[in-house]
Amino acid sequence: PDEVVMNLEDSDVDSSYATTYYPWVKYFDSVNNVYINLPATKDVVRNMAKTDNEAHPWFAPAGIARGNVNCVRAHYVTKLADEDELYSGRINPIKTFAQDGVKIWGNMTMYSKDTPLNRVNVRRLMLRVKKLVEQACRALIFEPNDNTVRQQFLGLVNPILSDIRANRGISDFKIDIDSSKEAI
Repeated sequence: PDEVVMNLEDSDVDSSYATTYYPWVKYFDSVNNVYINLPATKDVVRNMAKTDNEAHPWFAPAGIARGNVNCVRAHYVTKLADEDELYSGRINPIKTFAQDGVKIWGNMTMYSKDTPLNRVNVRRLMLRVKKLVEQACRALIFEPNDNTVRQQFLGLVNPILSDIRANRGISDFKIDIDSSKEAI
């Protein structure tokens, strides 16, 4: 884990749109009848899709409920100190549990700043909000920037954010529209 964290620190990767996981996991290659170690990428992507289908994008695709890794075992069994080192280094641990199996045990993006955007579920929430608002408000583009359009905008965006709040994505929201002459 120390070497993995140092390798990431030596890179220029600093993005809330990227994640990384350690260790690789052991899969059985039934075609060649051998065990191979691979990154858990397919499991991470599957968990994100499954989280979207069964919950919402703002739920972490990790943990006991949503962090399944379908493999034989992790290539390296991490200890708590390893997991702490990895997590503080922006690397999500793959943890092996005796009862629950192998799980994704982290929710960090590769963003180095300590903000909510260094969490996978928050970045995915922001991507979802952006997409929904863009789709809802597309018809307002090139309309006059007046009170009518501002009210239409509020009428389109308030239900989106209210639904996200009702489904535990945000605790509250406020829409502030700048109607000054400089904004127009």
